[in-house]
Amino acid sequence: MSPVDWGMKRSFFIIVIMLFAFLMIRIVTLHPVNYNTRPDGFMKVHVLDVGQGDCILIQTPDGRNVLVDAGSPQSSGYVLKYLAAQGVKHIDLIIISHAHSGHIGGLPGVLSTFGVASVLLADNPESDILYKRVHKLIEDRRIRRRIAKQDGKVYLGRDVTGRILWPSDKYAGGADDLSTVLRVVYKDVSILLLGDIGFEAEGGLLADNGEIRSTILKVARHGSGYSTSNEFLQCVQPEYAVISAGINNSCGCPAGPALRRINATGAQLLRTDRVGAVVFKTDGHKIIVETAK
Repeated sequence: MSPVDWGMKRSFFIIVIMLFAFLMIRIVTLHPVNYNTRPDGFMKVHVLDVGQGDCILIQTPDGRNVLVDAGSPQSSGYVLKYLAAQGVKHIDLIIISHAHSGHIGGLPGVLSTFGVASVLLADNPESDILYKRVHKLIEDRRIRRRIAKQDGKVYLGRDVTGRILWPSDKYAGGADDLSTVLRVVYKDVSILLLGDIGFEAEGGLLADNGEIRSTILKVARHGSGYSTSNEFLQCVQPEYAVISAGINNSCGCPAGPALRRINATGAQLLRTDRVGAVVFKTDGHKIIVETAK
């Protein structure tokens, strides 16, 4: 074989290899591998044991991770370890219910550790140092962000829908009562996440929304006596009610009156201060409940 023929063949092979590499890059770009995919068709809702605060991880059947709040600064290490144990490598959406430390205190750690695609901010920003730090981290990482608005739809994944039920533009109140309220639906199962709203905001929520009945209720304000009214519970009709509260907390939550109202509904009540983290696993029809203790 002449040197010219060999040179032409060598150039041909190099071109073929380059074309193959280019096509592989295009395939990976157009169809990225989702390392978090769970092919079993289940959605998992984790209510983490963060003490007197909230942190809820929603893992959808198609592998998306949605984090609602992130607990207090003191629970940050626990939150990071818990997320890692669930195989979380990337968070598709963070929803901030409101800007109190028991709900956003763990966000600096989360934002610094995981890649985050987008953030849904509470419509009641506060100017304290912690919230400013969270907001700066979101800006520095150029994470997409928008403000939660009533009746806004939230894409959570295939067959999983989310809708913002609260706050209302007509309502003026404190940060707790302006919490973002999210209702998540997967086939026949629905979850209502209330943040820290109280009686007055519950009344507004009922007046503004026709469909509020939900299978699982994340009880508002850690089971405070000033939330979760009888009227509200009658409309929600939960099969499960879960309270996130710290052991022997100074707020006295969950309060006796709230517990009696919830128990009167016949819903199965679960408390993180007693059973640790609570996980609801569902195929959209049946629900399996797991607890840490």
